[in-house]
Amino acid sequence: MKFSYKFSGLLIFFIVAGYILAVACFIANVIRIVNLVAENAISTIAVVQVSLPILISLVFAVLITSIVADSCYRFDKEALTVKFGFIKNHYSYSKIKQIVLFSAVGKLTVFFEDETFMNVVISKKNYDLFVETLKSYRDIPYRIEDGETGK
Repeated sequence: MKFSYKFSGLLIFFIVAGYILAVACFIANVIRIVNLVAENAISTIAVVQVSLPILISLVFAVLITSIVADSCYRFDKEALTVKFGFIKNHYSYSKIKQIVLFSAVGKLTVFFEDETFMNVVISKKNYDLFVETLKSYRDIPYRIEDGETGK
């Protein structure tokens, strides 16, 4: 089972801004190439100065696309896999200590035996299904904490 990452408004803003900057960089440097060819001023250093920003803008666009297209929480046979673009982390079910829903702030958090934790960033309507799916791999304690009483 797979749950898509829920992007915040700020992250969506940065993704859109990143695409705009990558396209602007690409277009500006293509125009520079056209001008260099028109002026017959092509040299090795000019080619490097223009092609490197084009390459960087393309790599940046691919990185952003991978984040948008492939950011999720995936349940595998042995571990929970968290993907954020090219970055991938595996969390063994046996290392999960408990799951807590902090209802006052609407955050679902997974705590591990080594006292670390991970906030689950998915749509709130999928919290229950996420918890059920995680518990189907191992009986993990789950509690809801309202923030006022600590229970």
